[in-house]
Amino acid sequence: MDDGTVQIATVFGDEFTSFEAEAMPNSTVKLDFEVAADNEGKIFEVQRSVAGEEFNQIHTLRREDQPNGVFTYDDEEAPFNTPIRYRLLQNDANGNIHYSEIREVTLNAQGQGELIGLYPNVVSSDQPLQLDYLMRVAEGQVKVNIVDMTGRTVFNHRFDASGGKNTFWVMPRDLAPGSYVMQIDAEGKHDFARFQVVR
Repeated sequence: MDDGTVQIATVFGDEFTSFEAEAMPNSTVKLDFEVAADNEGKIFEVQRSVAGEEFNQIHTLRREDQPNGVFTYDDEEAPFNTPIRYRLLQNDANGNIHYSEIREVTLNAQGQGELIGLYPNVVSSDQPLQLDYLMRVAEGQVKVNIVDMTGRTVFNHRFDASGGKNTFWVMPRDLAPGSYVMQIDAEGKHDFARFQVVR
């Protein structure tokens, strides 16, 4: 992971005292901002725009959550190798909306993707599995195969993915009780995870 571009915090109005966005070595973007002391009862949205697209809300914070007015939020699903823009939206009880200035960073990721986890590892025959995968390239596909203990493929599917953390719901149907292996292929790399079907 290379260092990303960091915008220096500046004072830009009465609603927000400061706002910083920083690319971190753990593949996340850390957002720090501070609001004025008189912002009681107000709601703040963290918004993200990728590659010049429209801003979308990714998190909500309330002023009363932090009595000192200092907030930190880690964006763990920020895409890699593309400009990411962040802004804050303040919404008060009267419906007044104010925006912060925009901060831009880039997570420069190298290497191959990796399996973060498969949950749960003991399921019923009709229960979905949560697959979390960290992709290093800007976009691609994650191929999922499930095989039983005889080596027979009982499920296969391709998921479209973007750079950063991806969460997929894998829903194989009518699996017999027993042990299974999930093979995850992406970015020229193979990962494996085991799970058990109990009924």
